[in-house]
Amino acid sequence: MLKVYGGTFYLAGIVAQQRVIVAASSQKRAAELLDVSLYVIQTYFSVTGNEYELEVALGEPETIFYKANNYSSRFPFSKYKA
Repeated sequence: MLKVYGGTFYLAGIVAQQRVIVAASSQKRAAELLDVSLYVIQTYFSVTGNEYELEVALGEPETIFYKANNYSSRFPFSKYKA
């Protein structure tokens, strides 16, 4: 079963912290997709229940999405290309 993990994180090539989400089957898989340690996922990410984030991430599982870390829940996400 897929879960959507979300956190505030620095992505390579992007200057500021971003809201990052990814749909994955486990924390371990989320860590692999983000190329981080399991510790980072367990410490800085959580399973999100935000309907918009669920819609975006579950629409394309195992794809990393990000957006400016702001307070607008409907601000559009972009696909991350490493």
